[in-house]
Amino acid sequence: MRTILVDLPCDCRGCVVETDGEPCIILNSRMSHEMNIQSYEHELRHIKNNDLHCEESVNKIEAYCHKADLT
Repeated sequence: MRTILVDLPCDCRGCVVETDGEPCIILNSRMSHEMNIQSYEHELRHIKNNDLHCEESVNKIEAYCHKADLT
């Protein structure tokens, strides 16, 4: 799986996009190494949950994923 570091706005830790049918994790290069590890794990959960192909809104997907982070 491809993972890249990009200068993103400070309020964005990372995201997942699909390139050529494969997921690509984008992490914010402005974050600490520890924060990027947490963000990577979060984005992996989105991939495992097949969230890239979900019909729900991004807000609902994130709310569900963050709720799962707390358990």
